[in-house]
Amino acid sequence: MISKVASRFILLIFIASKLSAEATEEVDPKHDVDTKISRLPTPRTIEMATIRQCVHTSIADGYHNNVFFNSTCPPNDSSSLVESNICGAEPLKFGRVTMKKFFGGEKTIYVTLQGTNAHTLFRVYFLPIGANPCTEKVFVGDIITGLNGRTGRNGKLLRNCGNNPWPACLNNKASLTNAIDPFDAGILPDVGFLLFYSRGNSLKDGTWITRDGPRGSANTAFGVLDNDVLWEGEDQFGGIQYIAALG
Repeated sequence: MISKVASRFILLIFIASKLSAEATEEVDPKHDVDTKISRLPTPRTIEMATIRQCVHTSIADGYHNNVFFNSTCPPNDSSSLVESNICGAEPLKFGRVTMKKFFGGEKTIYVTLQGTNAHTLFRVYFLPIGANPCTEKVFVGDIITGLNGRTGRNGKLLRNCGNNPWPACLNNKASLTNAIDPFDAGILPDVGFLLFYSRGNSLKDGTWITRDGPRGSANTAFGVLDNDVLWEGEDQFGGIQYIAALG
């Protein structure tokens, strides 16, 4: 009798140890990405603004055009056709910027674009009220649209991947790495505008258009994107595609 009880007890300990080992076993990193996505908690909205096409605002007839665009930092001979006008002509059916806070305290910016061009790289700047758009706008981050010229129904994280962004950074759905905190970026609690500029198409025949090829300076499989540099690095601000007023 004692022998049977002892045998059953040993069997139960063995089963328990197996279950414990399985529970603590490391997850394959490839699957862990999906796990992080599915478990990412729903953030709380702290600020929201509509994104409008620049051509549908009065900026071309107002102070910024008369004082800055035509006088302080007008386009020069090297300016592209887009940058030679204060507003660009990228299409847009709907746009929204949403600033959210996760329960862990992380604060982020989501951008929703619908009805624009596919695989377009947009660079975003913040212009505080009363600031000089030529020299005082602040780089915030980049976002790239998908196949259908949209960033998804719930938006896409605005990320700062540096001066030379790469696809894997901009399209990283698995984490908040490189995501923009609106408070750290100086956007909140300030008042001003988010200016969206197009750096053109980033995909050709199903392949990312990169400057340095596979495993380039960013050490990614795609290299860094080879899109045009805005204003050739000069202090200008023409070619605004979209505007969102904050505050």
